[in-house]
Amino acid sequence: QTWLSKGVFVNTPIVYKYTTALHWSLTQFTPASMDVSATNTAERVYSIVVLLFALVTFTSFVSSITTSMTYLRKIRSEPERQEAILREYFYANKITAELGQRVWNFLWVNHFSIKKRLHEDDISILGLLPDFLRWKIREELYQPVITRLPFLAEYNLWNQTGVQELCHYALQEVSLIAGDELFSRGSWADKTFFITGGTMEYVHSSQNLCGNVREKDCVCEPALWLKWFHCGRLTAKTTTEIAQLDITQFRETLMRYEAGIDFVVNCKRTFHEYMALHPRSDLTSMPLDLVRYVTREARKTLRGTASSRSSMSSDATFSRCSS
Repeated sequence: QTWLSKGVFVNTPIVYKYTTALHWSLTQFTPASMDVSATNTAERVYSIVVLLFALVTFTSFVSSITTSMTYLRKIRSEPERQEAILREYFYANKITAELGQRVWNFLWVNHFSIKKRLHEDDISILGLLPDFLRWKIREELYQPVITRLPFLAEYNLWNQTGVQELCHYALQEVSLIAGDELFSRGSWADKTFFITGGTMEYVHSSQNLCGNVREKDCVCEPALWLKWFHCGRLTAKTTTEIAQLDITQFRETLMRYEAGIDFVVNCKRTFHEYMALHPRSDLTSMPLDLVRYVTREARKTLRGTASSRSSMSSDATFSRCSS
């Protein structure tokens, strides 16, 4: 005798039997009752096994939900904690409620409600990795970004090790919110900027040189080659992510390697000539065609030097043989 041989199930359709079995299985995973019960030893043993499995499964499921809710509550508690500290500060310094509310509203709109991209510095556990693994992460993260600049894309073909070293030591991530200023007119330029997300507005004294700067754009390339002061002001229109290249580290890295040094020198000279023919702007960048022209000239010079050395070596060998 089984539960199917009970009078209520004898002449019922197969669909009703199936849904009843499904109902019974669901009740084993939740604290619920059911009018179907075991009628023999085999069914009783099966019910016990299912209950034990359901106990472990349901407990794990509830535990994972509890952990997630605790994490979400912790994230939400940070703004509340900051608000409590801010209100205590306002109360201790007798700041009016109206001004305090305006300050908090501004912080909520421009800080707490904005989701910024995680940066390497935000993940402390990465500090436990060995150097070679962290360098690999930085290479995969930054090399596609900086090689958008035509010069660095070509230089990567001459000296990939140098470009990788720039990724390791010369780059840093920065986040801006709407309205933040990256640089102002007349300030000293010590970094070149690669926009990795968002939109910015560049304001120049000449209306023709104003414009928006978007993802994948590069700003302030002239600082790589010239003693440069910013010619305009750059501010964020939206939440913006930036990778900034340190100019001092850039120059030290390039001078450390002989590979591609002729190409670098020719690029510097060509950029000076290019800038002499164009208005001064932080958005000025040497075109890819011009960089490739410099590359071809540098390769010709390299082949000519190698040919001269080979000829001199042959002449010296012939002279020794003749004597």
